[in-house]
Amino acid sequence: MIIKKLLAAMLTTPVMGKLISFFYKGKIPFRGLRFDTCIPEISPETKAQIFFRIYESAEIRFIQKYLPESLDVIELGSSIGVLSTVIRRMLDKNKRLICVEACPQLSRQIVVNLKQNNLYHNVSCLNKAISYDTEGNNKIYFNPGDLSTTGTIDREAKKKNAVEVETVTLSGLKSDFDIDRYTLVMDIEGEEASIINEDAEALKGCRHLFAELHDSNRDGTLLTVDTILHKLISMHGFELVDRYYNVVYLNKNKNGIGN
Repeated sequence: MIIKKLLAAMLTTPVMGKLISFFYKGKIPFRGLRFDTCIPEISPETKAQIFFRIYESAEIRFIQKYLPESLDVIELGSSIGVLSTVIRRMLDKNKRLICVEACPQLSRQIVVNLKQNNLYHNVSCLNKAISYDTEGNNKIYFNPGDLSTTGTIDREAKKKNAVEVETVTLSGLKSDFDIDRYTLVMDIEGEEASIINEDAEALKGCRHLFAELHDSNRDGTLLTVDTILHKLISMHGFELVDRYYNVVYLNKNKNGIGN
C-alpha cells in the first residue's frame, strides 16, 4: 500500500498534470470517456489523477460492479462530473440522474462533461448544498479549497471568493422529482451525518447507497466513519456489501445486487 501511494504521488504532481493537460488540450481521456478540465477550479493534480485512473477509483470500481441500471440515481457532491458521467452511461436511458453540487463553476462543468460524452439526457444538475440547519439565518456559503475536491460548506463566508448557495434536503429532492425507490451516491464532506440523523424518511426509499464517508463533528460530538456506518446499518436497515477504507457500498437486499 505504501508503494502504491508513493507511485500515485509521483504520477499526480502539478508538473505531470500540466503536461497531460497541454498534450490533450485540457480534454483528458478516461475509461473510454473524455473530460473537459479547462476551468481554473480543476487543479493539475486532479487532471493527472483522471488520466492515470486514480481519481475516485474506489467509487468507480463499486459503481461499475454494483450499480443497478433500473433505478433513478441521486448524486450528492458531483464535483466535476466524472462519476456522474460513468453513472449516466450505465443507467437505462429512461432513468433519471439528479446531480447536486455546491460549487457554481463545477456545477456547470458537470453539464459540459456530460454533453462532451453525449450523455446529457434525463439529467438534472442543481447548484445547491445539502443542509439541515434550520436555526436562524439559513444562508450557506461554499468556500473554495485549493483543489476541486477540498471546498467546504459553511454558515460563514470564510474566503473572499466564497459564494452563497441555495440549500436542499434529500427529502426535498425526492419530493421535487417525485422519486420513490432510488440509488444514492454521495461525497459531501461530512454532511452525510445530517442526512442519517435527520432524514430517516428519505432513506426509506434508498435501495442502494454508494458513499465516501467522513468523520464529522455534530454539536461538539465527533462522529467517526465507523459510527456513521453503524448508524446506517442499525438505524436505517442497510447491509454493508463492500468497503475500501472510507468508501462503502450498502444495500437493502439480502442477496446483494438487485432492485
